[in-house]
Amino acid sequence: MVSIYAATVPATPNIPVTNVSGNNVVISWDIPENGGVTVTSFQILIRQSDGTTFSQDTTNCNGANL
Repeated sequence: MVSIYAATVPATPNIPVTNVSGNNVVISWDIPENGGVTVTSFQILIRQSDGTTFSQDTTNCNGANL
């Protein structure tokens, strides 16, 4: 007999709260339901000025660093 355990995909977080101060933006949210699996990071996409392109800033915003 073989048992296979698979984690479920975490739910989408609620709408984040943003706080802008000078050149800094702090984004925070509650951790969504995760099916009992530890969430180690989030993928954060930033909408560019064209309104349709999204990209990651892994230098300043890696999703794992509080």
